[in-house]
Amino acid sequence: MRKLNPIALAVSVCLATSGQSVLAAEASQDNQKIIITGSHIKRIENESSSPLTIINREDIDRSGATTLSGLLETTVLNNGGALNNQQTSGFTPGAASYNLRGLRSDRTLVLIDGRRLASYPFGQNGSVAFVDLNTIPLAEVESVEILKDGASAVYGSDAIAGVVNVITKRTFIGNELKVNTVQTDSNYQSNSVSLLSGFSDNDNDLVFVAEFQKYDSLLGGDIDEASSLNLSETSLFSSPGTFITLDGMGNLISTPAGECARVEDAADIFVSVTGDFCVNDWAAQRQLIPENERMSLSLKWSRYFGENSLYTGLSLSQIDTTSDVPFGFLGSDFFISATNPFNPLGENMLFYRGFNEIGLQSIETEAKNTNFVVGFEGLINEMDFDIKLSHSLTNVDEVYADGWILRDDAINFFDAIENEQVNPFQPLTNAQIADLTSSFNHKGKSYQTALAAKLSGELTEVEAGAVLFATGIEFRKEFIRDTSDAAIINGDVVGLGSSAAEGDREVTALFGEFIIPASDTVEFNLALRYDDYSDFGSSVNPKASLSYKPSESTLIRASYGTGFRAPNLFELYTDEVSGSVGSVPFIQQANAELDAETSESFNIGFVFDVDERLMASFDFWQIEVEDMITNLGVNTILTAVDENDELIYGDLIILNPDDTIDFVIDPFLNLESQTAQGMDFTARFGFTDNLELKVNVSHLNKLERVNAALGETIDFEGEYLFPKNRFSTVLTWKKGDVTHYLSSYYVEAHGDENFALGTYSKVDYQLNYEHGDHRLSFMLGNLLDEEAPTNRLGAWPYYDQRMYSPLGRTTSLTWTYNF
Repeated sequence: MRKLNPIALAVSVCLATSGQSVLAAEASQDNQKIIITGSHIKRIENESSSPLTIINREDIDRSGATTLSGLLETTVLNNGGALNNQQTSGFTPGAASYNLRGLRSDRTLVLIDGRRLASYPFGQNGSVAFVDLNTIPLAEVESVEILKDGASAVYGSDAIAGVVNVITKRTFIGNELKVNTVQTDSNYQSNSVSLLSGFSDNDNDLVFVAEFQKYDSLLGGDIDEASSLNLSETSLFSSPGTFITLDGMGNLISTPAGECARVEDAADIFVSVTGDFCVNDWAAQRQLIPENERMSLSLKWSRYFGENSLYTGLSLSQIDTTSDVPFGFLGSDFFISATNPFNPLGENMLFYRGFNEIGLQSIETEAKNTNFVVGFEGLINEMDFDIKLSHSLTNVDEVYADGWILRDDAINFFDAIENEQVNPFQPLTNAQIADLTSSFNHKGKSYQTALAAKLSGELTEVEAGAVLFATGIEFRKEFIRDTSDAAIINGDVVGLGSSAAEGDREVTALFGEFIIPASDTVEFNLALRYDDYSDFGSSVNPKASLSYKPSESTLIRASYGTGFRAPNLFELYTDEVSGSVGSVPFIQQANAELDAETSESFNIGFVFDVDERLMASFDFWQIEVEDMITNLGVNTILTAVDENDELIYGDLIILNPDDTIDFVIDPFLNLESQTAQGMDFTARFGFTDNLELKVNVSHLNKLERVNAALGETIDFEGEYLFPKNRFSTVLTWKKGDVTHYLSSYYVEAHGDENFALGTYSKVDYQLNYEHGDHRLSFMLGNLLDEEAPTNRLGAWPYYDQRMYSPLGRTTSLTWTYNF
């Protein structure tokens, strides 16, 4: 057996960081050196001067989550909205991200076993880099450590808001089969099966994990609030369509051309038309959650040579997602003369017709991910060392499969109707649909290869104890490519924007860290890191932290550090990302002159840990970010004026010969600064040996953003997407082979007088029963069937898909068999 148990590593942090003091104490008693996220130093002591939340395997099972993104959504630290399985459109269907502190997902560093992963090859909204959490199967996860403090002095770029470190299983003995099914009141279900196998002896550890998951699609028609559109969001072009004719008095009269799914009063649509009008309402057919299948395999092997070990790991995953969008819908109004041979009325008319029979446009996404690592770790001259080579690769193939139409084909089709070559009053045949529609390809590739070496141990002995240190070097290469068919790039596909980028860079980093005891109760942690990028420059970031333990039950901690986020490869190498705001087309462009974002973070807190039954911690934090990389935005470019009432950004507006707007150029710029400030509170109350309550509270006190382009300051705390308060509780009652969990989750209302979403709370109940090698878990999620807060003033589906689930009450059953 290996001497450093990584399971203990994942959970053996004292309550100063997470609340699991029992496990931490056990690890310490075994004299096992551990690494806490936020430090490179292995040590037996387990206090931390930085705030850390640990989600262990029991927490994972209790949450009922079947994906890593679903697990992280249950934390109170997630704010501002993030990608999840509900994002069926845009550039990233089927992908998921995490937004710590509401500072955006690219300011949260995601690691797996302390290693970086390749970014998703398509940017969120075209340019925001993120790690797709869905590529990490939950069956492989032993624990998740969330560092709630800036950590660029330890890990480098992106760790402005903090770090999410996913700890995977590295040792296991035996076999574990797990089968899960989830049913809902909203006609949605998912099923998954996983196998965990492991072998261990004095010289080897071998772990194998396989997982398969299948998620059905959920349609708007399955949810009452999302089953129909506001009238303003419907299309006038429907099937079978609407006639507008003149009566004998010269009045305009509208009449549906046949049986229509939704009929509205024409007077609510037109000023001078009366009668019934057939509108196109696609809400019931549109996906809220896409159909999704996931497969993953993981193999880890460690070979021990005394105090040293060779380790290697390979993880493979594939995610297949089928999603739809209504963006390329085909329809128009046609003048049909009385002499047209297809005219069913024999009089002149204006015919509003949408070709619904083509269906919504579909996107088929296949994402393949490979993670590989090989390393050698152990002791040399009583120093801990670790040398490793890692490679992370993501390939994404998107096929815009059904219902997509070239602009020229749409024009030719409309001309054929006007020229009386096509009968618009009859449904299109399958042959006509096949001739009219086309499929297109969008491909992406990203990888990250890193070679790192690290040495840590005792540097010297002072009166108060040992001075510990760590030092290391890292070489990294990053690459990204986002390509599409020429028709997409040229804007020739109806309703489809485009993105394109290709670039690579090399990064060299040097880092050092010291833990210096000043007395029996005071300890300093100093860290410094230098990062050099081949494409933008270098950055040096220090961090200093202090822990003071005046008694066995009390810990006071404080930290200060600087951080940075290097311009990502989309911001530096994007050829263009095209889209439109209203009727105004825009193109986002890369900017090779971008500077890095910089930050300062501060945290002060205390932990009061009496015993296994009583613990409380409180932390006050603040993060300031300067030179934030963003876009001006089309509205700012079109409206911002100087003191002479002249357009400030007129050179970014490209005009046609007739002085109408052709398109707007929206480059990436270092424009904004932001200050985030808040408080976190956690507590555990053990009423008896079998009854325990855990509480987590997060309060956002300030989220202020300053826009240098407009010279304005905006306060976001409490505004839409940024609720001030979130909390969660877990009540656990154990009796013999049965464990009961009652969990609650609360999100405060957010928004303003113009648009707001109300308070949301849900309660989950889970029953676990263990008998021999079998464990059954029954869970009622959202026990009270609480609906996501909605507001019909917003866009369909009228709740925020980045923050809330549409599923309502869910029933989950999990069977686990160990053999």
